[in-house]
Amino acid sequence: MTPMLPVLRRRFFLATLICAGAVAAHSQMPLLPPLPKTGSLSTPSNPQQFTFLVAADNRPAKPLTVKDLFQKRYLPLRKSSPLPL
Repeated sequence: MTPMLPVLRRRFFLATLICAGAVAAHSQMPLLPPLPKTGSLSTPSNPQQFTFLVAADNRPAKPLTVKDLFQKRYLPLRKSSPLPL
């Protein structure tokens, strides 16, 4: 082990900490103003207890038939990979 290696490790560790701190500070979400005509929220009685609600719809606009699914998913896969012997 060379005498410079511990110094380089320390410098690398400090540089990593500085970069991690910068990333953490930059990744903070800004305060978002409420949408127009939605009113404002009151302060919660217990900010440690909340409900997180997510709603989504991932259905396609047009339902896929078995034929469509076969043509879109299976045939390209079969053409791109070699068939087993």
